[in-house]
Amino acid sequence: MKTLLKITLGTIAVLLLLVVLALVFINSIINPNDYKPQLEKAVLDKTGFQMRINGDIGLTLFPQLSFAINDVSMLDRKQQPLLALEEAKLGLELWPLLSSRVEMNDVVLTGLNLKLVKDKTGKGNWEIPKQPETADQQKPQEQEPQEQEPSSSDKSQSKDSKPVVLAVESVQVKNMILDYKDEQAGTSQQIRNINFTTGAVASAKPFPINLSFSYNSSQPRLSLDSRLSATLMLDFMGQHYQMKELDWDLAAVGEPTNNKSVKGTIKGNLSVDLKQQLLSLNDWHAQFGDLDLTFTSETKQFVTAPAMSGKLSVKPLNIKQWLSGVGVEMPETASDKAFSQFALNTQFKGTNKQLSLSPLNITLDDSQLTGNLSIIDIASQALQFNLHINQFNVDDYLPPAPVETTKSAGAPAPTPAPSSGDTPVAASPAAEQPVIPVDALKGLNLAGQMTLKKLIVKKAELSDVKLDVSAKGGLVKVKNLSAKLYGGEFTQQLTVDVQGKQPTIKASNQLAGVQVNPLLTNLADVNQVSGVGNISSQITTKGLTASELTKQLNGVVKFAINDGQFAEVNINRIVCKTVAKVRKEKMGDQAWDNNTQFKSLHGQFNIRQGVAKNDDLIASLDQMKLDGDGEVDLVQQALDYHLGLTILGQTSDLGDQACRINERYANVRWPVRCKGKFSQKEGLCGVDSERMKDVAKALIKDELKRKVDKKLDDKLGDKLKEKLGEEGGERAKELLKGLFN
Repeated sequence: MKTLLKITLGTIAVLLLLVVLALVFINSIINPNDYKPQLEKAVLDKTGFQMRINGDIGLTLFPQLSFAINDVSMLDRKQQPLLALEEAKLGLELWPLLSSRVEMNDVVLTGLNLKLVKDKTGKGNWEIPKQPETADQQKPQEQEPQEQEPSSSDKSQSKDSKPVVLAVESVQVKNMILDYKDEQAGTSQQIRNINFTTGAVASAKPFPINLSFSYNSSQPRLSLDSRLSATLMLDFMGQHYQMKELDWDLAAVGEPTNNKSVKGTIKGNLSVDLKQQLLSLNDWHAQFGDLDLTFTSETKQFVTAPAMSGKLSVKPLNIKQWLSGVGVEMPETASDKAFSQFALNTQFKGTNKQLSLSPLNITLDDSQLTGNLSIIDIASQALQFNLHINQFNVDDYLPPAPVETTKSAGAPAPTPAPSSGDTPVAASPAAEQPVIPVDALKGLNLAGQMTLKKLIVKKAELSDVKLDVSAKGGLVKVKNLSAKLYGGEFTQQLTVDVQGKQPTIKASNQLAGVQVNPLLTNLADVNQVSGVGNISSQITTKGLTASELTKQLNGVVKFAINDGQFAEVNINRIVCKTVAKVRKEKMGDQAWDNNTQFKSLHGQFNIRQGVAKNDDLIASLDQMKLDGDGEVDLVQQALDYHLGLTILGQTSDLGDQACRINERYANVRWPVRCKGKFSQKEGLCGVDSERMKDVAKALIKDELKRKVDKKLDDKLGDKLKEKLGEEGGERAKELLKGLFN
């Protein structure tokens, strides 16, 4: 047995010695440069590419398999440059292969230049046409037997097999260039000065890497310089891979940055454990100008069922200034302080189907947002939230008010006369911008609640705002919106439907104990009425723009206002002036208050196509009763309203001796008309001349009746009594009075 073993081992040794001697002999007598023409022809025949090996080919088979080639060029099938290479070399140790170890010397690639072109037909110059099939290849192949399940012994053998151990002295890629041109799109991209180096690469041992390159594109025009360094660890046996101390510097300039130079740095650590399916991003820090962002995350089961968690924070920065620095100019806002400060802190959890941010903390200028936000279904972008904001001023983020320009009092500049043959063209007004974001509303899929401690909109200050809203498929429902404003409370239910051709809005509003003057001033620019009001409304409208929404406004508004006043009008003075005119007396020079106080005012407006009509206005003044009817045109921002003023009691002092009311003018309805634009400050209200005629006729008739009565009493009374007796005389007087009624 021992003799047989010795013979066997001796035979193997002799065979190995013969193999070594053969390799040494072949290595000494074969010169690979002698085969350049055959290599070039083989490449041409197989690919159609013309290759030229201008330098030497180095090949060693033993004791190390090494290969080197220099000065290689290649033309594509159109005889255009495709590839150029200065040098490529590598070396592989043979003996370690017997123990599943791959040990290589320096891997060097120098001066590789690739020119890739996609022509107008969409074909790339690097594509190799398919070779025509031979007769043998065209024969139908026999069906291969189905693969059998590996046996238990095969499984155990595969399980016990040793993984390959890799060891490379270094990898060096120097001065590599990659040019890509797309003739279909008319674009080009270049990555130049590509340099990549490593230290000694060994399994489960850290080694440094360095990468740098410059990138340029024609559309959009952009230049980018990149430099990266890190330490890698590749544990093939444990299937564990790490990148530590990443330091990545970037500098970009071009159209995306508005031709401004943008510099940034990214640092962090990465760990991938394939056995545990664990991916960790630790201590990531990105800084671009004033933007300072930190990020940490851990993803479990990232292959089978990803579950991610981590933290994200952005340090305070002037977001408007930062965006300007990276070439993004934000729209001008009413407040210079808008977007001057932004910060973010949150923790997140998620899977491949959902993501949640909780707690969420955002700072925007003077506003603080806290709460939680979740994407419950990433595929449908379904969003849920519960947020709280301490304060927010919407006015600060609106466009600034237009600057009013005053023209000189001189004659207007003459308009140039059109030349002969020219047709005068009227200047078309600028198209009105939509106020309903249809596309954005259609894309909403959300449900949530929000509270705001303080909210300012169009100078209106609301507090304790609560919102419960849902939106899906273009249907937005505000289930409840409530707030305190102007000393009272406000509640609303709102539906916005953008599913059809034209957006529709339905709203139900309730206001209780609200100061009316600031409310009407902000909503409709009407500041002539003040007081404490209770208002309810049911309205609907359609349209995209503000004017369309106003023109198609319909609904009912009921109101009751107590302890108020009409501004810029003194109804007592108007009535006094009218009475004095009837009495043909001159009013005194005393000063009158500019307002009219009232105890109560109530009524109902019916709105049709943007015009609100009312015929039951009733107001109680100190010494008068006011009733009215008319309309308010919200489209034209104007009103035409008739008021009737009835002086109560038998006598009343309106403030001037010339209009002192006696029993003859008591309980007379004096007509007043308010007509004009909302913005009109003076002359909005005055005597209603048309209706005053009827009042004057009634007063004249009453005066005539009074005089007839007195004359009958004074002159005819006694004579009629003498002729007709007491009873007959009275009947005759009544008959004569009836002639004047």
